[in-house]
Amino acid sequence: MPIQFKSKLSSSVANATFLDRTVDSSAVGKISLLNPDSAANGDTIDSVQLEINKNKRTVNAIVNDIDNGDQVTLDEINMTQYVKVQGLLTATTINSLPFGNTITPQDYSEIVLVGYDDTNTVTVEHNDADYGCLLNGNATLQRGFMLVLIYDDNLKRYIEKSRNF
Repeated sequence: MPIQFKSKLSSSVANATFLDRTVDSSAVGKISLLNPDSAANGDTIDSVQLEINKNKRTVNAIVNDIDNGDQVTLDEINMTQYVKVQGLLTATTINSLPFGNTITPQDYSEIVLVGYDDTNTVTVEHNDADYGCLLNGNATLQRGFMLVLIYDDNLKRYIEKSRNF
């Protein structure tokens, strides 16, 4: 039964209309859509679920205890990541490549670093190198201090967007 104008839509009608399972298919779990940014070229978004996942916010539930030279692990998919940090037993400086250089987030991802201790602070240093942070001066994160960074894949840098101190 096709979908009728001004009629109630049931799951059985929707499934019969859009998900015809009378023909064997090798497609598993992916829906492709025309990419609105380049639909004229016939470009598609290959995995709608991946695009949905990119828009989730990730909150690192634990506080990362940072020792001198440590790095923080980021998620490769989520576009916004909230990361809590404090020094391990003392004030410390994070690695000059604070998130390493092997796992990179999505282009234009937002990373929010939040300090969790007034004594065991974490300093993020300006470092104009691949996977370094382009900052308006070094940033020392105390309790409640936030540094917001945007990852730019073309520059291969984390660029300071804002800070609240």
